[in-house]
Amino acid sequence: MNQDDYMNHLKLVCNPLEIRFLSPIYLVGSFVEKFRDALDVDLVMVMTENRIKRIFGSMQWNERRFRFCTKQKLFIEDFVSDFDIDFKVQYEAEFKAGIGNKTKLCNEVENPR
Repeated sequence: MNQDDYMNHLKLVCNPLEIRFLSPIYLVGSFVEKFRDALDVDLVMVMTENRIKRIFGSMQWNERRFRFCTKQKLFIEDFVSDFDIDFKVQYEAEFKAGIGNKTKLCNEVENPR
């Protein structure tokens, strides 16, 4: 599978997650530039602070957030088997402050609500 095909495959897998949680998912890190030489695929779901508080009960990293990220990682790895998936949740300001490559995977959810 070439890089474009792989990106399309990631989009198909992540699209239902974006819709379900009303939060966009971005591909970040070295995968965009290195593709086959990348160590893993880094995905970030960007949520509003209100959504994070509602789903996880707090802005702080906690057991609920850990279980959520693990569940999404395992779901994606059911369809993407040749790379390790690193799945994170960040709030908008934290995501915007980060540097590096950021590629939005899907177009179903424009901005967190």
